[in-house]
Amino acid sequence: MAANTRNSKVVALLVGSMTFGAALLLWLEPRGPRWSGGAPLVAQRGQAIESVTIEYARDGDAVPLAEFACAVFPDGSCRWEPRGGHVRMLVIGSAGAELPAEQARSVLAVFGSMSDNHSLDVRPSAGRIRLDPNSDPARRSDLPRQAQSLRELLARKQFIR
Repeated sequence: MAANTRNSKVVALLVGSMTFGAALLLWLEPRGPRWSGGAPLVAQRGQAIESVTIEYARDGDAVPLAEFACAVFPDGSCRWEPRGGHVRMLVIGSAGAELPAEQARSVLAVFGSMSDNHSLDVRPSAGRIRLDPNSDPARRSDLPRQAQSLRELLARKQFIR
């Protein structure tokens, strides 16, 4: 029984000293607003994106990159500068027949970022993501196989119909 009494006294002294120490620290703290109002514990989101138009540029085409808020290069690197509610995305082609895997991953990552951080509704029923008519192989037969590969990727991931 003596051990239980001793343990109880140690725990009681620890609780008392911690309470006294916290009170002393609060007393020593400079005066000012403490716990003033509730701060919401939610992540800050960027400006909402309403729609995305995807354009495809052939390998070697001279394209004014400054006109596009997002450019995805064949090596998978990406230049992404959110500017407003409508985003023009450029996918730059390469010499291969298929869209490079790194580039495909980057395109999907950009859409994930737009969905998570900019409230873009990526469901195909929302109709927020579309291929530019000049970059859609369903409308233009003279586009390279990579453009078709991009369209297939977007349809497979259900960003477009």
